[in-house]
Amino acid sequence: MRLTLSTVSKLLQSQKVTSESIAVHCHQLALHGDQSLNLNVFTHLAPKETLLRDARASDDRRRRGISKGPLDGIPVSIKANIAVREYPLTAGSRLLNNSDKSNVGCGYDSDVARRLL
Repeated sequence: MRLTLSTVSKLLQSQKVTSESIAVHCHQLALHGDQSLNLNVFTHLAPKETLLRDARASDDRRRRGISKGPLDGIPVSIKANIAVREYPLTAGSRLLNNSDKSNVGCGYDSDVARRLL
C-alpha cells in the first residue's frame, strides 16, 4: 500500500502508527528496496540506531502533545547535493566521493536541510 505524506502525518498525529514503526520500514526499504529494479539510489544512510533514537523522541513528543510540525517523525531523504552536517556533500559524483573522505560530514547544514530537520 502506498501512502501520502499527508496520510502518514495524520496517522502519526492520531497515534495510530508510531514514528518508530515508520523508521524501521523506511530503513528496510532503503537497504533492500525493490530488488527487481536494482536502483541503488542512496549514497549514505543514517545508522539505524540514529533513526530509531530520533523516531522514539518524536513519538515521545507526540505523546506529550508537542510536535515540531506535520513532518515530525517522518523520515526524509535528502539529495547528495544538499549539505547536511553529518554527511559528505558528494552531489552523487564518484569524483567527489573521495574514499578517504567519504565518511566525513561536510560540517554544515544548508537552509533546506535545516528547515527539514
